[in-house]
Amino acid sequence: MLAETDADEGVVIGLEGCELIDSIALAALFRARDDFARNDRRLVIGGPNEHVRRILQISGLDMDGVVYESVERALYDL
Repeated sequence: MLAETDADEGVVIGLEGCELIDSIALAALFRARDDFARNDRRLVIGGPNEHVRRILQISGLDMDGVVYESVERALYDL
């Protein structure tokens, strides 16, 4: 799921249905996050399951506060 908020704020990527994530997807998330940051926008992730969340933690992607428990919470904080 992809939810775009006000064009000046950012995008939420919903991972509720994602059972696993590989290195290609991680690289795409990092690249997208960096592209959005260069334009003063945020890319955030909402609703990853425990396994996907752990991979995001190991990769360091969650260090920037971009991973939320749910899409709703991500939209609210965006």
